Amino acid sequence: MVNTFESSSASSSRSSSSEGASFGSSSFSSVVRSSDHAERPNETTSEETSTSGVAEVQGKLKRVSNRQRYGPSEVPGYEWVNREVTSYYSRYQDTSMITNLLDYTNCLTFNAKENPYPIGIRSCRNNAFPNPDTVCLDQSGAKMESFYIYDCLLRDLKVKLPFDEFTMGVLRVLNVAPTQLHPNSWAQLQGFKHLCRCIHIRPSPLLFLYFYSSRPSILAKWLSLSRVGERQLLDSFTSSYKNFKAGFFRVTIRPNGRRFFFGEDNRSLFPLYWTRAPRPYDVVPKSLLSAEERKDLKLLLRLPRRLPTRSLINLVESPLWENDLIGIMVSSGADELNIHNLLAVRVKQVKQVGGVGTSNVARTPQREQDNRELPSPERKKKKGRKGKEVDRCPRHHPIGP
Repeated sequence: MVNTFESSSASSSRSSSSEGASFGSSSFSSVVRSSDHAERPNETTSEETSTSGVAEVQGKLKRVSNRQRYGPSEVPGYEWVNREVTSYYSRYQDTSMITNLLDYTNCLTFNAKENPYPIGIRSCRNNAFPNPDTVCLDQSGAKMESFYIYDCLLRDLKVKLPFDEFTMGVLRVLNVAPTQLHPNSWAQLQGFKHLCRCIHIRPSPLLFLYFYSSRPSILAKWLSLSRVGERQLLDSFTSSYKNFKAGFFRVTIRPNGRRFFFGEDNRSLFPLYWTRAPRPYDVVPKSLLSAEERKDLKLLLRLPRRLPTRSLINLVESPLWENDLIGIMVSSGADELNIHNLLAVRVKQVKQVGGVGTSNVARTPQREQDNRELPSPERKKKKGRKGKEVDRCPRHHPIGP
């Protein structure tokens, strides 16, 4: 395999440091069991009073613990980040672990004959070392630009490097770094992309975001896209993505690899580092879509709802993906004959216009000149626990690094 790795000991100085403490929630005792003997109606015992008092104290302690865990980060310069984000350190402290991962996933689509290789891979330092790596760390002052990536994106979700234009466009519109987007939302992105390519549709960022909404938290953390009402095209990859937060490593961009991640204006094609203000929006109106996107949307809306995201992602490795796609549609409630006819008509239309350019082959990307802006979310006020009106649309910091 092409040597793409660099020693972490040669890494450049960090822009921010950490105290190296791991912040976890407090552990609590088990629930107090009630007495085995039944009590008389309307009779309050001292044991019941004691139990309710313990539960009340535990509830208050839990709320305090949550505030401590999910408050601002204590890493200097990263007070705008949620403390939970900076409490995780990478388990990739050896480049051999990253080598095994890349060999297993076959996720690199660069030209293997190119020398030097366009990217390098660096392991991360944990809190046993000075200046440990955290996933939101800004490396813009380093000799070579870089970004962090989670192993689950490559292993479970079949993400390839370099990113294609659609993927970079979604990150750019949402104003998030690769590790700032939650893996469940990455799964939606991957499933949508493979679905579009199977039915000969050019995936676009706004066409994808039409099915979702975004409500970032005040303190920066992993951004999750929410499905919008009846626009639920895909189901969830998993109800709760576990054990991903410590599975990150660093990808460095060598001079001959900048063409894959930077445009002609020398600006990155997506945020390399975490930003202070991911873009919030409620819905993407149809009027914001182009004529081609509205035409493609009509086809997508004719498909069954809540298609299985995991199955769509696995289509990329299937030699009989056409048959598998029809099987996915039928298992989701579609009529097999109707799906056959729908796909046959689509293939005929594509041949008439000369095909759809949806290749994932590594090539020189360009920044799309798209000035369409997502509408700002409406500020909705709802009643809180004590009847007070609470602003559900958080005020965001200015756009940061």
